[in-house]
Formats: sequence, structure tokens, C-alpha cells
Amino acid sequence: MDLDGFIKLGDAETRTATARAEIAGKMADVATKVAQLGLIHEEVIKKRLENIAKAFDIQWDKQAHDHLLKIRNLALQEAKRLEDESHKTRRFTDRLSRLLAGDGSWTAIRDAWMAFEFFRGRVPASAAIKMGSVEVDPAAYSAASWRHPEDKPIDDVPPSERDLGRLWGWARKRTLYPKSDSAAWSALAAYLEVMSETATARADKMRTEADEAEKDAIELAKLDWERLKQLS
Repeated sequence: MDLDGFIKLGDAETRTATARAEIAGKMADVATKVAQLGLIHEEVIKKRLENIAKAFDIQWDKQAHDHLLKIRNLALQEAKRLEDESHKTRRFTDRLSRLLAGDGSWTAIRDAWMAFEFFRGRVPASAAIKMGSVEVDPAAYSAASWRHPEDKPIDDVPPSERDLGRLWGWARKRTLYPKSDSAAWSALAAYLEVMSETATARADKMRTEADEAEKDAIELAKLDWERLKQLS
């Protein structure tokens, strides 16, 4: 199974923060020039300026230059933090795959469930419906679907724990993993697939938005502002 969606999302977040810093730096210079103009009449330029202002939650006023420099510095810090976290993401993706591998030490399974919770906490809220709609064969709640890394005896999942959210918590607390080709394995695989696909979709959206904002910034930075000053 491809669990790279989580890695893609981490990379996209880093890319977005880096792009934000670069755009803010370019626009700090533009802000000074915009403030010197009256009304800008060219619609394409106005639209690009509006897009940038909306993305950075700023007004094109005399304070815009300083605000953008602050945004740039914060974005650089965020990009560094996300780059460091991307190494953790890759480690956790490897750990997560162990839940489906059908074997592992107690420590490996414990770490795998920690990774599971890490990624589940990062999945957008919009994924909740898809994740909650994963079909679960009733056999997944049977002890026969699960195994303890030290082969300790397992009871069936109690009736009060028989929904997806509680099932994973039940297994995590007992450091269990699903047996290969069991109903529990199929349910977990489907759940992880939804998580990964959602993360990939989010990553793609973030990259597209960053690319579009960067394109606007590049176009604005290349403008002949002296000519615009004469037109205003």
C-alpha cells in the first residue's frame, strides 16, 4: 500500500512556507511602489495585487512593507521547522507500515500506533466522513483478527468499543496488530488508504495555490512601475 500521501503533504507544507517567504520578500519591495501610486487602473495588475493581499491578509498601505518583511521572517522559521519535521514524517511512515506487515516486536507495534495517531491528527477535518465510512466486517471485532507481538491471549473487542475510532484505540492500548488477510487488516488498510489519499489531495491543492501565488508575485516584481506611476 502507498502511504506516501503523508510525506507528500509534509513536503507541500514546507514548499508552501518557503514560497510564502520568497513571495513576501518580493512583495515588500512592491509594497513601497504600490504605496507611491494612486489608483491602479489595469485590471490584471489589480487582480494580482488583490490575490497577494488576500493570501497575506494585508492592506496595500504604508505599513505593508514592514508587515511583509515580518511575514517573510516568520515563514522562513516555519519552513525550517517543517523541514525538520519532514524527517519525522518519513520515519513515522515507515513505522506505520509495520501495522500492516503482519509481524513486529512490542516496541515496533507501539511505535507504529504512535505514528498512526500522529498522522490521524494531521488529516484535514474534511476527511472525517470518508474515514468514518470505511466498511468494517464484524469479524474485525473478533480476537481471531488480532495478534499480540508476544502472543499474549486476546479477548474479543467489547461491544462498547465496536466502532472505527474506538477499535483503533482498543488495539493501540493493548499493543495489538491485525493478522494478515483478516477482517481487521482489511479495515485498517482501507482506513489508512483514505488517510493517505486525503493527504495527497491536500498536498496537491497546497502546491497549486503556492504556484499560483508565486506566479502573481513574479509578474508583479517584473512590472515597469515607473510607467504605472505615470498612468495613475
